[in-house]
Parts: sequence; C-alpha cells; structure tokens
Amino acid sequence: MGKLSAVSGVGKRAVKRLLEPPIDTLSKVMLVGRPNVGKSALFNRLTKRREALVYNTPDSHVTRDVREGVAKLGDMRFRVMDTAGLETDAGSESVLARTAGITAAALRDCQIALFLIDGRAGVQPLDADVGKWLRKLAPNVRVKVLLNKAEGMHDDASGSLMAAMGEAHSLGFGTPVAVSAESGQGLADLYEDLRPWVERAQEEMLAKRAAAKLREEASAVLETELELRGDEPAGSGPENEVGLKAVVPLVEDDFESIEGYPKEDFDSNEIDELEAKLNSKEEENEALLSEAELKRVPMQLAIAGRPNVGKSTLLNSLLLEERVLTGPEPGLTRDSIRVEFEYEGQKIFLVDTAGWMQRSKLKEGPAALSAMNARRNVQRAHVVALVLDAEEIAQTKKSMRHTEATLAQWVVQEGRGLVVVVNKMDLLAGSEQARLRSLVMKAVPEEIQKLLPQVTGVPIVFVSALEGKGRSAIMRHVNESYRLWCVRLPTAKLNRWLRKVMSRHPKGGEGHGAKVRYMTQVKARPPTFVVFVSGQGKLDDTELRFLASALREDFGLVGVPIRVFQRCSKDQRTVE
Repeated sequence: MGKLSAVSGVGKRAVKRLLEPPIDTLSKVMLVGRPNVGKSALFNRLTKRREALVYNTPDSHVTRDVREGVAKLGDMRFRVMDTAGLETDAGSESVLARTAGITAAALRDCQIALFLIDGRAGVQPLDADVGKWLRKLAPNVRVKVLLNKAEGMHDDASGSLMAAMGEAHSLGFGTPVAVSAESGQGLADLYEDLRPWVERAQEEMLAKRAAAKLREEASAVLETELELRGDEPAGSGPENEVGLKAVVPLVEDDFESIEGYPKEDFDSNEIDELEAKLNSKEEENEALLSEAELKRVPMQLAIAGRPNVGKSTLLNSLLLEERVLTGPEPGLTRDSIRVEFEYEGQKIFLVDTAGWMQRSKLKEGPAALSAMNARRNVQRAHVVALVLDAEEIAQTKKSMRHTEATLAQWVVQEGRGLVVVVNKMDLLAGSEQARLRSLVMKAVPEEIQKLLPQVTGVPIVFVSALEGKGRSAIMRHVNESYRLWCVRLPTAKLNRWLRKVMSRHPKGGEGHGAKVRYMTQVKARPPTFVVFVSGQGKLDDTELRFLASALREDFGLVGVPIRVFQRCSKDQRTVE
C-alpha cells in the first residue's frame, strides 16, 4: 500500500509539471532599487535557491549583472530578474552606469517591476531618483513598492511601520507592501497584490504568442494553396494581402480553442530523471544516442578561466546580444550568470562564471563567494569552455598558468567535456604579428597534450569574442564534445572489438593469470566501461590504459574523458 501511494504521489507531481506553462510563457517580474536594499536576498527567497550572491557591503555593490530565475510564490509561478543597484549620479563610463544600461534593456521586456526600498532607512533621495527612472524608461510597466527589511516593524508600538508606509506611498506607485526577504514575512500580502497582475500579464503574453503562431500557420496554408494553383507566391500581390487579412481574424477571434501549453519544462529534478534514463537505457539496440534524445536534454555549458580573459565578452558573442557586463576592469563578473538559449535545435544552459582564482589567495568577502559559486557551476556543467588569453600567451611564451592547468585537469578528473578557447586573437592580427600568431597556434595544442595525456584530441578554437569571430566554430566543437560525452556503444559491438584488440596485445589479456572475458558500457556522460576478468590475477594499469587508448582511437572518442575499470573476483581497479 505504501508503494502504491508513493507511486501515485510521484504521478501527481509529474501531472502537475505537465500542466504548468513553459518557462518562456511566464510573465517577467524585475527587482529594482538602489544598492543594498535586499534585491538579491528577495530573489533567493522567491526562487527558493541560494544562487544570487548576498553579502553586506554598505560601500560597494555585489550584484552587477541581470540574473533570471523562476519564482514560486504559493501556487503562482513567474520569471523574476535580480538586477544591480541603481545610482543615477554615476559617471557615464563607470561600472554603475554600464550596469544601469543593462538593467534598462532588460526592463523593456518585463511586465512588472518590484521597487524595493529599505524600510528601516526610509525613503532616500536616491529612491526618488529610481522612481523617476522607472517612470521615464518603462511607463507601461506595472510597479509595486516593497518595503523590505521590515522584520520586527509590525509589532513596533511606536508606529514606525505606518510612518514608513506613508513615506513609501509618496513615491506615487500605490500602496506599498511590507516584506522581509530574510525571514519571508509579508510574502502572503505580496501574493495577494501580485496575483492579478501576473495572471493578466501571462494571458497577454499567451494571446500574443498564439496570434503569432496562427498568423504563421495561416501564411503557410496560403502559400501552399497558391503553389498548388500555380499562382505567384504569397505576399507578392494585392489579392494575397487581402486573403491573408481575411484568414487571420477568423482564427484570432477564438483563443479558447487553443490547447494548453507545450509539455516541455525542465527543472533540476526533471533533468536528473532524464539523465538517469539516458544512463540506464539498453545499449544493445543502438550504437549512439539518437540526435532527438540528445536535444531533449538541455546541455549545461560553463565558460571558465582566469579573470579578464574575455569570458563575459564570449558569452555576449555566443548570445548575439549585450547580456552581461563587460569592460577592461578585471573581476567584473561576480555572480555566475545562467542563460538559456538554443543553437541548431539544441537547448543550452550557458553559464558565465567569475574568474577562477586559487582559494588560498582569497579573503572573506564577495570575491570568495564568487569563487565558490564558480566552482559549483563548473561542477554542474556537461561541457566546460576554458578561455585563454592569446596576447598573454604571446608575451609570456607559456600557454597556461598554474591556475588554468589545475582547472583543466580538474575538469577532466570530474569527467566533463573540455573545449579550449584561445581568445583575443584580434590583438595578434596583421602581418607584423604573424610570427607571434603562428607561435601561439603551435604552442597551445602541444602544451594541452602534455598537460592532459589521458585525453587526446581536446578541441582548441582560436577566436576573437570582441569581433564576434569564431562563434560557429566554438558551438560546433561544443556540440561534438557533448555528443561524444553522451555516446553509448552496444555490448555486442564492444565484444567483437575486444576480441580483435586483445589479439594484437602482447599478452593477449592473459598476463599474470588474468583472462579478459568480456566488456560492457555501464554508463554514458562520460563513457564508462567495465572489463570482466577471470583467473587468479588482474590486469595491470598499463593494460587498462591500453584499452582506454584503443577505445578512444577505434571509436573516435577524442576530446572526452573515458573511464575503464575491471571487475574480478577479489579486487577492482579504475583507469581514466
């Protein structure tokens, strides 16, 4: 009975997930305000994740980029965006001015803004400036003022809460809501005020999306009919324009006939379930995972490297938009920004991490939090793009520093795919730099091979992220690395190969009393194989490395880590 109720509980959760709208149809809510009013703390509270960095820095700013997540407030879901603190008097070339530009660009795509002020400090002159900024840039965005850090003010007999509420009401955005991002106090009141706005915004988004889809379908139908009649293409004559106008209103009027939502919405639990399904799939039926299956599971791609090598510029180049803050200052990125995009049908979660630094050199503060966050996101990735600085390589005549070498080895040990991106090649352009350019393009592959002898054929791409050159090459190698990382070989094919490869081995697999019986792949992501051995002895490390090298060479598994271990009666040994 217990098992039945557990299964039914899982089934209810799965059905609930299927009935939820996909993430890209949820309304967007942005958190805005001056620095240090608790925007990141509220973001973590709404998303129920500790992803945004929170640190008490009265004289500095922690958040610099726009971070997006899915908020869960009661039974209500919406996309929430954490932003950098706004300062209207910042210089035009300062970091704060550039973050304000990124915030303004993101605000234009939002339907709702939550304007946070510090309830204990009251309304400051900068709060009034932020209110004017909101009215000027987004007059059509609905704004709700939140009186944050209001813990304890509800029970204050001095009337400090009512005084703060009245002061916040003077900003001209209606009745404020007192909340505490730290304790969760006041979120029920926020739910009541926010729910009608969120529902209305989502209905408008769905209606626009449905109308656009129906227009495309109507246009496709007209083009097909005209092609069958042999007439001129749709849109080339006045009667075609009339026909299109006549058809579209008929299908736009009845939105109630539109069925639900697409049944594609990935959260972390569902991704884990899909990955478990991939790893347990019967390998006898197929040599590789089908392309459709690969594209069903989102790829996790992390951009990593030392500070100021162009990671954020590379992310903007891959997305073809100014999504994150860039500049000559080292260490600009603090939060690990996660962005979803699609490339050739493959859904990708792209993460821009903070500069990779040795933890021994970091003091307590935002930099240490950034380093820990970067390590956590690299550990979650399927493929890691390690970014190097071409100009620095040419000057120092050394491809990788100790930090970068440690990072590359750690990525391989963790079993992740690795793509090396040599950035800033535009600084070595021209005939006068030809010798240095040739030196860099020769030195990097040689040093990578010496550093990672167990993974041959690591892809290396030479790009200029600032000029947008090399985007296609990076994504081509990333997709290929991900495909090989997910490879699954049938047991029958493996054992036919094993008989041939052991026949050309000097010991024939029978050294020290050990005899190789058969081999199977126990999991993908990364490819992991088990060799079953009988007899009194066992294969030594040299023989296991021979099998790993032969697998990589004969099946084309270059650039990804391969794990081979043996199973015998008494012991087990692993080689990566």
